[in-house]
Amino acid sequence: MKRQVKRFPFTFIAVVTVILMEVPVCAQTIEISSVVVTPAEQAEVPAQVLGILVGFSSNRGDAVHAGQVLAQLDDTDVVLQQEKAQFEFEISEQLAADNLAIELAQKQHEFSTAEYQRLMLADKAQPRSVSTSEIERARLEAEQSAISLQRAQSEKELAILKQSVASNLLKQAHREVQLRKIVSPLNGKIESVSRNIGEWVKPGDPMFHIVGTSRVRAEGFATVSNLGLSVQDLNELKNADVRLTVTIDGKPSKPHVGKVVFVSRLIDPVNGQLRVGAEFENSKGALTPGLRGKMVLMLPKSSANRSTK
Repeated sequence: MKRQVKRFPFTFIAVVTVILMEVPVCAQTIEISSVVVTPAEQAEVPAQVLGILVGFSSNRGDAVHAGQVLAQLDDTDVVLQQEKAQFEFEISEQLAADNLAIELAQKQHEFSTAEYQRLMLADKAQPRSVSTSEIERARLEAEQSAISLQRAQSEKELAILKQSVASNLLKQAHREVQLRKIVSPLNGKIESVSRNIGEWVKPGDPMFHIVGTSRVRAEGFATVSNLGLSVQDLNELKNADVRLTVTIDGKPSKPHVGKVVFVSRLIDPVNGQLRVGAEFENSKGALTPGLRGKMVLMLPKSSANRSTK
């Protein structure tokens, strides 16, 4: 007896359909050619005050970090002013913390008030047992002690205010000292030094040119019609993934992954292109400003779906 083999054509078709639906659709990419690598950060570091340049702690080609002192202007006078401000602040601090005058005035006020009340009670208990002059003298002393207490309290408040003033003057003196230091605003390398020791510098005179090394930027032009986005939706490109390949010694490098950080709102009316900029991590120094290459822009899913319709 032959066994019958059952066929399941519809089940097979359904399985094939499910498999095909699960195959991932590759995201659309747009290639941006002729991009140039530039520093993501660079700065001209100026002098902030008038002074004589007396020394360097960093030179051309040195790697520096943000906050590092690069050079020093003469600060002899302002250091002395800072020391004076420090002494004045310490004196004001001690005066503000001194409560002896208030305590003494409080004791005198309590004693004179108690003496006046004692005389008043004695005169009330036995009239004319205390002379009028003694009572008036005691009353005057009580009033004077109250005024002395108020004066001591006012002087205490004034001492606290003077301490605040002294603290402010100390901060100003400290700032004047810091302004004589030329400090790096970012992590990078010194590309050039514009002054020599012994020269007078003025506020705003360039001292160092520093190029950041931890991140780089690449910019190029993309045709708007290839992006599959309306002008209103161009912001969707922000933070899109980008792969950068640069040419070194005539050979393409390995792709570097980054993010779109800038999408221009200015579209060239002739060729319909706009500028797109991306930033890339460069802590290992693999990307040098000035290199040329190309970027592959990974379009957002919404953009890719619209462009395939």
